[in-house]
Amino acid sequence: MTERIAVPDGGIWVRPSLERDDEVGLGWKLRHAPDSLSRADQITLAEIVDAYGYLLVQSTTEQRNRVCAAIRRHIHREQTND
Repeated sequence: MTERIAVPDGGIWVRPSLERDDEVGLGWKLRHAPDSLSRADQITLAEIVDAYGYLLVQSTTEQRNRVCAAIRRHIHREQTND
C-alpha cells in the first residue's frame, strides 16, 4: 500500500505503512525479503529516507507538526471509511 499523501503546504509524502495494514510493508520487505524489492520500492524507500532527514533537520517544529497532523488525518479518514 504505497501511496502518496498531499498535505496543505503543497508537499507530497509517502503514506506510512502500519502493522495493521493488509499488505506487507516496505520495512518488512527490506528486512526479510530484500530480493523482492522492485525499483519502485527502492525509490519509495529513498523518498522515506529523504523525508526523515527533512523532518528532523530542515523543517521547523510548526512545519513538522502540520505535516504529521495532515498525514494522521488522512490515515484516520482511511480507517473510518473502511
